[in-house]
Amino acid sequence: MVEVTTNGGKTWRRVDPQLRALVRLQAYGDHSVFAVGADAACRPAYTSTESPDRRWHSAPVVWDTWFSDPKDPARVHAPGGRTSRPCGDAVRAFSATSRAGAAVICGDGRVRVSTTGRTWRTIQSRSTAVALGSSDRGLLLAYPSASCQGVVVRKLRATTGGGSCAEELDAVAIAGHGTTTWAWVGDHMSVR
Repeated sequence: MVEVTTNGGKTWRRVDPQLRALVRLQAYGDHSVFAVGADAACRPAYTSTESPDRRWHSAPVVWDTWFSDPKDPARVHAPGGRTSRPCGDAVRAFSATSRAGAAVICGDGRVRVSTTGRTWRTIQSRSTAVALGSSDRGLLLAYPSASCQGVVVRKLRATTGGGSCAEELDAVAIAGHGTTTWAWVGDHMSVR
């Protein structure tokens, strides 16, 4: 199940993207969202909606997008059909955008990026990163920092510098659109 908000996180309601399991959820406009996950037979599937109030529709474009395999989360699928194992058998987090490519956090703390899925480049060897996310401007990385209590969110392909603090460290998810960053930490949502 997916929860959506239309008022900046004040209230939430459940919607059904018609997938058995989710491996990627991505906003691609002010109201549009797509999801990649597993269908009833556990095959990769793609659904989308043009508004949180509308029905989700299946589309055959799953092979044209980045996703982690629902049956094997350590295997990453790139647009065009190429698959790879950027971390061997231990991917802790995955995120992607059409603009910046994909990033993974490996079980050993490496942060790796790729624009094609053919080769992966390590950009941090022993990261303390706890979550990856994406925005229309690039990839986002959240990690604990001494500069605030909790986590700092930074852009991996930043057009502007800096980051924003979230106030706790627990389950973490991050995303962005334009100049706004959404951070979900434990039971709290921060919109900045």
